[in-house]
Amino acid sequence: MTRGDCLGTQGWRRLCDFAQPSNRGTHPIGALMSTVAVAGRTIVLLIVFTVIVTLFATTIGVFIGCSPWLMLPIVVVLSLVFSLGSALFSDRVVMMMYGVRVVDRRDAPRLYDCIADVAQKAELPMPRVGVMDSATPNAFATGRGPSHALVCATQGLLHTLDDRELRAVIAHEMAHVRNRDILVMSIATALASSMSWMAYMLLFSRERGSFLLYIVGALFAGLAAALIKSAISRTREFGADETGARIVRDPLGLASALYKLERGVGLRPYRGNRAGESMFIVNPFRGGGGIAGLFSTHPSTQDRIDRLEAMAARGDA
Repeated sequence: MTRGDCLGTQGWRRLCDFAQPSNRGTHPIGALMSTVAVAGRTIVLLIVFTVIVTLFATTIGVFIGCSPWLMLPIVVVLSLVFSLGSALFSDRVVMMMYGVRVVDRRDAPRLYDCIADVAQKAELPMPRVGVMDSATPNAFATGRGPSHALVCATQGLLHTLDDRELRAVIAHEMAHVRNRDILVMSIATALASSMSWMAYMLLFSRERGSFLLYIVGALFAGLAAALIKSAISRTREFGADETGARIVRDPLGLASALYKLERGVGLRPYRGNRAGESMFIVNPFRGGGGIAGLFSTHPSTQDRIDRLEAMAARGDA
């Protein structure tokens, strides 16, 4: 992990290292180890967020005069139920959120054949193929695992990239499927949202200092959720870049695609729902520097390109 890849503190660096997906290949033992590792990360993520949610709920209960022993079970149960629902139905939610159409080879032969080819190279089941009617060039994968995955590309991406670049982008998304990133990020997103919900509960308090407490609590919840989510998401993008480049043995193809996608988003940023921005291969909204960069769900595109070019120079693909 190089300087500036994640957040500035050692603690966040360790969190980023912990979240880094492994590239153990498709050997049965390696696949089993990868599945166990993902399950372990998911369990730890659940524990960390549940502890944070519990502490935050207790604090709210004390200040608004509600018994924490009454509040805690409700909050924890709701958080776990919501995270489970998100993990099981994330693909349906995302499809509705972004108006994704599931297509077959007759509807999108170029995209369908590309995904089928990359899935075969990655030794993964053929996922469902989706198309998003947006001029913003981008792509994402969703679903709870390799057998229940969907890979989606926007119309803007299909018009922007050549065949080599398209194949590299699809390999990146199939890498997310192989690494089980989708499940972990779905749970992280769900539990992060639960923290924000609790902050809004302070609006209904009429106790002394409740308005100030609401402001502080809402800021704390939002900052903690955004920082943890972005720390996990950033390293997963680096890992998917590396794995995807190895699947198709073409890191420079992905580097070229990222450059075009970043430029395309700058010209035609997405105007819709921001909830799923961490799923896309590049941030579909205009990025920001300075403080805003700390909360970005994606690492710098230039950093990703530099890593891919270094990977090609080493012949490591």
